[in-house]
Amino acid sequence: VHLSQEEIQKLRFKPTVGTIQRSEGSDVKVNCSIDIHDVTQDLNILWFRNGKEIPEGMQTEVYTQGAVNLLSTI
Repeated sequence: VHLSQEEIQKLRFKPTVGTIQRSEGSDVKVNCSIDIHDVTQDLNILWFRNGKEIPEGMQTEVYTQGAVNLLSTI
């Protein structure tokens, strides 16, 4: 789906945590979400960390009540 500039500006990242400190090599589970006004659209959402796309095998998307939640182990 292609979004207009106005629709893109409506998307909002919903931060859930601040800084996470873990030992190197430890798994970190994060939950990121964005508000989407029309979840019936065929969406292709790409999630990035440090400028690199998070591989699909490391993430699960859950669509609920106008929000997309990403559950990921990185």
